[in-house]
Amino acid sequence: MYFIKQNGFVGGAFPDKIYQNIYKFLIECELPEFEFIDADLEGLKSELQQNLEKLDELITKHTFGAGPERQGIPREWEM
Repeated sequence: MYFIKQNGFVGGAFPDKIYQNIYKFLIECELPEFEFIDADLEGLKSELQQNLEKLDELITKHTFGAGPERQGIPREWEM
């Protein structure tokens, strides 16, 4: 998340590995052992999960291959 906050998705191609941990988190959210007993923590995890699912959807729809193991968005979309 730090990398995404610092670099964003603008300014050229970015390595596609930056969102591999997002996918891993989303997969693990489906596991019963990944559930918090504390309702507040579970609520926060659920909110994070929903936001990361939206980010995943946006990455899928709005980024394109930009070379080996790289993704990017068209320059005109950067604004």
